[in-house]
This record gives sequence, structure tokens and C-alpha cells, in this order.
Amino acid sequence: MATTIRSKGRDPDLQGQGQRRHPGLGGGLDPVGAAEGTRGGARCRLHRPERRWVLADELLGGPIGPDDAGLGRIFRANGEIPEGGNAVNPQTLKSCSTLPFAGTGDSPTAVGLFSAIVTGLYRRERTGKGSYVTTSLLAEGIWSASVAIQAALCEAKFSPQHDRKNPANAAMNVYKSSDDIWFLLVVTPDKLPAVATGIGRADLLKEPRFADPSQLTANMSQLTAIVDEIFSAQPMAHWREVLDRANITYGLVRDPTDVIKDPQLRENGIVVPLQGAGGNLKATISSPIQVHGVTKEPAKRAPELGEHSEEILEQLGFDAKEIDGFRTSGTLGKPKQPVT
Repeated sequence: MATTIRSKGRDPDLQGQGQRRHPGLGGGLDPVGAAEGTRGGARCRLHRPERRWVLADELLGGPIGPDDAGLGRIFRANGEIPEGGNAVNPQTLKSCSTLPFAGTGDSPTAVGLFSAIVTGLYRRERTGKGSYVTTSLLAEGIWSASVAIQAALCEAKFSPQHDRKNPANAAMNVYKSSDDIWFLLVVTPDKLPAVATGIGRADLLKEPRFADPSQLTANMSQLTAIVDEIFSAQPMAHWREVLDRANITYGLVRDPTDVIKDPQLRENGIVVPLQGAGGNLKATISSPIQVHGVTKEPAKRAPELGEHSEEILEQLGFDAKEIDGFRTSGTLGKPKQPVT
């Protein structure tokens, strides 16, 4: 997994020349992830249940069918963000689909792969047999979007994507304060009088255009424009006080540069120091799982490919002459040095 903080960088050729010239090389490797560095279907071919290995593979579309088609489907599954759903600038979004942040599917897929590995380890503990486990970007994307996709499987009808200028409900919409802070307003019908009073427009409750439900629906864009203008006239500090006093549910829409300033991220170990990366890489995002009473390993830079090959082979009992033979035969490549 790319996100592991205790991984070692090794580059054994477990297929082709490496396996033919040194048949014992693969058999002595760590039984978890022993096929790291192999390519394509080689991991599946290496699997032998009696070896107790737990081999893990991360695919794009899955073991059946073309992977490139799976990648296209994953974008369709994860990339359709309704207007107002983008955390950077809801106003600029159009009614069409938008691209997700690059790599957003990788970390959830890594968590799924980790779960598959743990399941394989549990099976080995119970049965004594190894496993070949997989997940894919496509499967994880469909799982993440399973509520909407399951609805589609039930032939559900979907509402149009959100248009903040013409919302279905002006009380559940995204607005911007005078100091350019976006926030999501979520107002239930019983809170409407408190909101109207708080923004200084209690008269809106008696306005003929909005008093009758049918008229309100027909004139929702007009009400939205009025509320939009009101919210844009005061800074967020003012609206915080107003909304908090009325016990109104709302949430600030932050971009990533604002998110990292939240002190809770470091206080709760969500963002942690990163060791050994160099440059401006001083911190990183920790895994979202906490086992209370157990201290996590410090986060460290990812190893370079082959960086620890010799160290691992020495731990497995190979001497310097044998390791040199692996280098000469091409079983081991030249290790890449870490960037400092």
C-alpha cells in the first residue's frame, strides 16, 4: 500500500530470471505482500495457498475486463459532484459534472486493500492457508457512491444537480459573506421565523410572493437573490453570531489551504509530523484509525524502490556474496537513493 508508514523498498524480480536463477528467493520473503514489485498477473500466478502467503493486488477495473474501461467508470462514479458540493468555490460550478481532486480514489482504495489483507491474514490464522486478495478503484468507487448507485439499480428518479441561484429551497443553500467566506445554510421550516428576524427581514414571512407554498416554489429564485444580497452585506463573524443565537445549522465551506489551519487536525493526530522527507514536506495526513492505548509509529517518508533490498535479504539470511550475485544477475536493480 502506498500509504503505509512502515514499508520497506525492495525490488526483487520474482518472475522471469530472478525466479529461474534463484528459486529460493521468493520462498523466504515476508508472507504478506511478498509479490510487491511484480507486474500484471504475476501476483496471481505466484499464489499458492500452501505457502501461507497473503498476496494483495490493487487493480483499476477488476480482474475481469479491461482496466482502462474501469478507470473511465470510476470517474463517472466519483466525478459527478453537484453544484455546491465543491469545497473550493461553489459559485463557479456549473450544472455539469466536475472532475474530482487528483488521486482522491487512491487513499480509500488503499484502505480497502488493507482490509482485504487483514481478512486474508484472519483466514490464514483460522485455516493455515494463504490467500490472493484484490480490490480495485472501480469497486471502491462504486462502494463509496453506493447509496446513489443502489438507488439507480432500483430505478429511482434523481433530482437535477444543485443550482445555488435557483435552489429547490433557499433555506438549504450556499451563500457568501462580505469577507468572501462561503457557508452552507441548513434551515428547517420551524426555524424560518428566527432566520428572517435575525437577518432583519421578518417582513419576508408575510410577503405574498413567499407566504403561499405554491408561490414560494414559483418565486424561489427571487427569494434566493434577496437572501444572497443580505448575507453578502455583513462579514462572517456577524452571521456566526446571528445563526448561533437562533440555533441554526450551518457550516463553513473551506478550501484545502484553510482546512490545514484548523488546530484540531494536529491536536487529534489527524495531521502529524513527517520524518525524513526533506524540503518543505514537514507534515502529513495520518491514517484515520485510532487504537486507543497504542501509540502509532511515527510517519516517515515512503522508501525508494529497492532502497532496503540488501537489508531485507540480510535479514532473510543471504550473505554479501549472494546479494552481489543477485545484483550481477539482474535479480536486484540498483537502489534509488532518497531525495533530500
